[in-house]
Amino acid sequence: MTRKLWIVTLSLSIPALLLSCANAHFVGGKNYVNQQVWDKAAAELEIAVEEQPGNAEAWYNLGIARGELGRKSGEEAEFRRAGEAFRRTKELTTKFDADVDRRVDYFWEDLAARGQEFEAGGRYEDAARRFESALLLKPDHVASYGYLAQLYSRMGDVQRAAEKYEAALELQPDNDTTLTNYAKFLEDSGLEDRAIPLFEKLLNQRPDDDNLLHHLAGLYWKEGQQDKAIEIYHRMKDPTVLMNRGYDADAAEDFESALRYYEMAKDVAEPGSDVYYDAFYNAIVAAYKGQNYTRAIELGEKLVEEKPEDARNWRILGNSYARARMGEKSLRAFERAEELDGK
Repeated sequence: MTRKLWIVTLSLSIPALLLSCANAHFVGGKNYVNQQVWDKAAAELEIAVEEQPGNAEAWYNLGIARGELGRKSGEEAEFRRAGEAFRRTKELTTKFDADVDRRVDYFWEDLAARGQEFEAGGRYEDAARRFESALLLKPDHVASYGYLAQLYSRMGDVQRAAEKYEAALELQPDNDTTLTNYAKFLEDSGLEDRAIPLFEKLLNQRPDDDNLLHHLAGLYWKEGQQDKAIEIYHRMKDPTVLMNRGYDADAAEDFESALRYYEMAKDVAEPGSDVYYDAFYNAIVAAYKGQNYTRAIELGEKLVEEKPEDARNWRILGNSYARARMGEKSLRAFERAEELDGK
């Protein structure tokens, strides 16, 4: 009977001894945290969480130790380990959530402040490293991705900048600031084809933004998508851009393009408005200058139907008839112009 009791007592003492050893590393590590001896704290707590992976408090203290070592050394690996430790703490219990959030904010703000200091000094690589470390603590912090993207853009690293913008949009696909900055970045980088879908998405979110409408129409035009550009100008009922393009083409003696722009401006303008008739008349002049007399006559005849009391309309039509060797019609058009001038 005595022998059996001795065996049972021995078997119960083994787990108790193991628990005591594990607790010793946890207690020792926690004491080192209190003493701010971060390297020894981290070493003890690494053993503690290995032996007791369900010990949330050990993970929390390990996060503190690793974060402080990161602040001291600037090593990204320390912040990665701190982030993992804090996340593990939250997975195990909600008891330390407020403490974890406070510590993470503290480390993140310190990294962000240092990163901004480096940026102000033109040390963009160092600044980027600090924000990369900050993301290890707050992997869902959209603004940090955007800030990093701008840093990489300043360094001329288009690929990494784009990756950070994409990561931010994965977290918040409709974030207006991220979409705007990313679209402008792609456009400035000569990647207009990739920028257009982002501007289109922004327009869906801001359908009444006139500046955005104008900008997207310009991109469509530049990328050879004139039909889409015209749709926007129709939507805005604003022929101004098209008129300006017509003037530029006219000045460059590209009369075929000028004719096209003026005709599109006429189609976009409010019928009967001043700009409508200006576009109409300029289209006839462009066709005339480009020796497209057939088109000049077609337009001229329609214009004098709509506005028969304007002498200049009859005069340009008369000139077009003359160039097309239509003498009688030319004569009658000039006579009508003189009648109107005499009134």
